[in-house]
Amino acid sequence: MEWAIDFIRTRRITGDINSSRSSDLGRSLKTSDIARGPANKIMHGDWIWHVNRSWANPKSIWHNYKGKSLVIMAFGDGHAVAYKFPMRPITDPFWSVAPDPANQWW
Repeated sequence: MEWAIDFIRTRRITGDINSSRSSDLGRSLKTSDIARGPANKIMHGDWIWHVNRSWANPKSIWHNYKGKSLVIMAFGDGHAVAYKFPMRPITDPFWSVAPDPANQWW
């Protein structure tokens, strides 16, 4: 389950149904988890999850608006914004930081 993993600084919302419910991988987030940082907890969005792909890549260009990258992200406190994520190579250690409510997003 690709959506049931922590990936590029973002904590997953759902647990992996194939993992034990008593394990971290098998556990979905609870409201008490989200409450640790709801204003920056990504809940849903139109982000290109392939950080090695540029905004001009034909596979990603449909996310653009008037030639500029535009992704709408919904956060745990209920707000949604057009969000600009940093462009960094996939090899940059920036992407391997664990999800944390103190980060810019998680």
